[in-house]
Amino acid sequence: MRAWLQDRGYAPKTIRVYVEAVQSLAKYYDIPLSLRHVNLPTTAPVNRKHPWVLAKVGGFVATMDKPIYKSITASILQSGLSISDLLALTYGDVKEELEKDITPICLDLTRKKTGVSFTTFLGGWAVSLLKEHLAGQRLYDEMPIYNVLAHTLHAYFRQAA
Repeated sequence: MRAWLQDRGYAPKTIRVYVEAVQSLAKYYDIPLSLRHVNLPTTAPVNRKHPWVLAKVGGFVATMDKPIYKSITASILQSGLSISDLLALTYGDVKEELEKDITPICLDLTRKKTGVSFTTFLGGWAVSLLKEHLAGQRLYDEMPIYNVLAHTLHAYFRQAA
């Protein structure tokens, strides 16, 4: 049955569903039906790591149409911050060095999830994109730098990729 379904171009998940339906019907009538030697196709997606190098990240960022997402991507790359830690940053965290045009910007932070203190930096590329993102906004210390939800960011990255 598996081979017959595969020959007709059915998807792996469909093949599994059909074969398991036949097995369920056999079980209902107390007919033992083992799938031990059937070699059902796997349905798990194949996750391959993309070979990211700096030039490819730059190309990826160049395809983005909104300054906020460009800035987030560069900041993640250069600082190593998680998305949750990056989205927790406020203007007060970068204000002093950003306004004095100091690069890189030093961030003394406490990890949101674990409470562990650490230091990291935003490099020149991240700082220039951050300035582009913040241009024209009314800035105050408690203002989140990136006013976007994590799931919205993930969806944008999936679409851009």
